[in-house]
Amino acid sequence: MNFLGLRIILLFYVITPTLSLAGMTQPTQFLPSIIGGEIIQGTDDPIALSTVRIKGYRVRSSFTCSGVLIEPDTVLTAAHCLAFDWTKTEVFLSNGLGPFKGVKITQHENYSEMVKYGESRFDIAIIKLSTPVPAPFHPVQLIGTEFSKREHDQIVLAGYGQSVAESNPRGPNGVGILRKVSQEIIEPRFNNFEFLVNIQKKGSCFGDSGGPAFINLNGSLYLLGLTSRLTNNDIVPSPHHKLSYSCINDMIYSDVSAYRGWILQNSN
Repeated sequence: MNFLGLRIILLFYVITPTLSLAGMTQPTQFLPSIIGGEIIQGTDDPIALSTVRIKGYRVRSSFTCSGVLIEPDTVLTAAHCLAFDWTKTEVFLSNGLGPFKGVKITQHENYSEMVKYGESRFDIAIIKLSTPVPAPFHPVQLIGTEFSKREHDQIVLAGYGQSVAESNPRGPNGVGILRKVSQEIIEPRFNNFEFLVNIQKKGSCFGDSGGPAFINLNGSLYLLGLTSRLTNNDIVPSPHHKLSYSCINDMIYSDVSAYRGWILQNSN
């Protein structure tokens, strides 16, 4: 077994603990997001109409992930975002409207936190909302199974994650505002269920988990993938020999075309 390969299981959401200051609790602050990206303001951009922010809560902490509408009352995201016993899961739209309560969560039955390098993690999940989102917000189209990805295909990544590359940065980390950035596919078939995306100098990072990778085909946006995790190429030196990652090289994305049957079966 390649134990180094297990390093790929890095959970790719942002945990936001409460800070105790002189007997008072104060949440950490959220600032702009995705590295090297462009802030999406208003609802003129179609990406803003389907990309959502996911917030989960426990007693003394919360998490931020990203997701995408595939039905007016259904969000597709990463399974690892929902792998813990959160007391409450809520969804917010790009204009801040919400929360929309998650009433049913379906993780892929083969999801695993521990995988060997190169194996699929089946990192995909569905959140059913208590009520549909209002217009003009709407679902994105899923890419068809007939579509064949190619190396250097240009795609657009979106999410509410960090604007700095390192994990657990000191100071503002840039989580909470929707951004987008253009990038390219570097390995169309990392395995049967995932592909690899370049994130050098710009791309997705912590908090973008579950966020969409879009491709533009004949003027229409299609959902191609979901942000999953970093690879061994993103390991960086850290004090005390602790394992550390930064968003500097490549990112694994769950392949929506490979999961299309599962998505359609479980989103009803």
